[in-house]
Amino acid sequence: SAARTAVPQTESAARATERRLPNGTVARKLPATQMSSLMATRQADGRIVIEHSEDADTQPAHAEHGALPHE
Repeated sequence: SAARTAVPQTESAARATERRLPNGTVARKLPATQMSSLMATRQADGRIVIEHSEDADTQPAHAEHGALPHE
């Protein structure tokens, strides 16, 4: 459902998603302000490097950019 996958926009909205699991763990969604984007880059030698998108400026020019397949 859309409500289940919606990202809370504020800290108070995130607190409202808090729930206690049967094993005692407390879970809640992160607010949008604490989310970050990741980028996967395949290096020339075949390695895949995953970084925060803000750090993308430091990638070598020969790196291949693209999405990873969903598993």
